[in-house]
Amino acid sequence: MKRREFLGVLSGAAVWPVAVRAQNDRVRRVVVAMAGSESDPRQQLNVAVFRDGLRRLGWTDGQNMRIEILWRGVSAEAAKVYVAEIAAHSPDAVVMTTLQGFLAMRRDASSIPMVFVNLPDPVVMGLVSTLANTGENFTGFTAYEFAIAGKWLQVLKELAPHVTRVAMTFGNATRPVGENFYRALQAAAGPLSVETTAIRIDSPSDVQSGIDAFAVKSNGGLVMAAEAVSFYNRALIVGLAARHSLPAVYPFREIVDEGGLAFYGINFQDLYRGAATYADRILRGTKPADLPIQAPTKFELAINLKVAKALGPEVSQSLLARADEVIE
Repeated sequence: MKRREFLGVLSGAAVWPVAVRAQNDRVRRVVVAMAGSESDPRQQLNVAVFRDGLRRLGWTDGQNMRIEILWRGVSAEAAKVYVAEIAAHSPDAVVMTTLQGFLAMRRDASSIPMVFVNLPDPVVMGLVSTLANTGENFTGFTAYEFAIAGKWLQVLKELAPHVTRVAMTFGNATRPVGENFYRALQAAAGPLSVETTAIRIDSPSDVQSGIDAFAVKSNGGLVMAAEAVSFYNRALIVGLAARHSLPAVYPFREIVDEGGLAFYGINFQDLYRGAATYADRILRGTKPADLPIQAPTKFELAINLKVAKALGPEVSQSLLARADEVIE
């Protein structure tokens, strides 16, 4: 998506509209706190999906509601600042797309209804005791359970049976998430006699040095953890995987179009469609605690056959037959 339609984008100092209509006819306000760069096509698509979902439910940005988009990154420091801005101006609902933002909202602005998107495995993270009812002023749509790391390893082994060493990339800024994925990878790797390595990222140089060092030995493969730091370094990771002939499995679909070998996971746009339905219900009076947290139920497999052929042994017909999409 190249066209910009973000009427409410906030950068630098926030601009907060004042409702001037009567209470029953006032303009509702929803803040969406996004991770990463506004120029990222995937993030623009996610915002567009959310906007369209609300439009279909009767909410028109600039008429009966105002959507304000924050682009502030994934760090705890950034989250503390923008959540303070949100708390000072009390929107009708907040859609939160990062773990650090969720934690800051829960700590500093818990009176504002919140719908989260992309939160990983909240029960394992100790954020809720059950998905059925949080008992708090938030709800949302989870991304991956950490155990999916075992499925990523399974797909990698089917694509490249020779792999006996697997590295996982994840960021220090999102370390609680990455470490949980890595522990799940280790648990799945043990019975397969696969050695694991963690490549922890603070900067692009950590990606470069970590993958270069890992690739010195043979029979290696890569798995990317489903977290923001790896995603925003994806071009470098894909390029290094190609340079070192490392088969790799990714948790984000677009990476296969960008030269990655394989994707196994969810359609993230589905989470934003869901967030629109929950935001609609909250704006109409439903309490977040009455809306159960929802986890993905549909998973897809995509394989870039051109990359597979360049890496070596032929992909099995059984795996190709199971793939939802094969890019030639």
